[in-house]
Amino acid sequence: MSTNGHIAVPPILLTIAGFDPSCGAGTAADLKTFAAYGCYGVAAITSLTVQNTQGVEAVHNMSSAELREQLDILAKDCEIAAVKIGMLGNRGNAVVVGEFLDAHKFTIVVHDPVMKSSSGTELLDASGVKYVATELLKRASVFTPN
Repeated sequence: MSTNGHIAVPPILLTIAGFDPSCGAGTAADLKTFAAYGCYGVAAITSLTVQNTQGVEAVHNMSSAELREQLDILAKDCEIAAVKIGMLGNRGNAVVVGEFLDAHKFTIVVHDPVMKSSSGTELLDASGVKYVATELLKRASVFTPN
């Protein structure tokens, strides 16, 4: 924990992932985990999923420009201590995340490369998989495939 004057400030952790409305995965699950460990979580949404506990019915990816706007506004306001990357949706979003990591040189980057849902729905396009494998993973300090 850092201090701001005399007030202890919890570490700020950024999750970059999809939003699962059932809150069992993605940004919602990450934010709950961050809070459970005494951290303050912020989120950049890559995709909106239409899903419940039974499976994914549809995926609506944010545009790369929309993702970049979210990341830029958070970086301007928050002293981010670590980044957790999950579902990216497509190559464009993966490239934006790579550029964001390069620009900010975070020490702790956890990458959980979500490519397919547990029910079998594709969550990252083929060119995104290639970019993640050849470019984005080398920027991670921790890699957590599942």
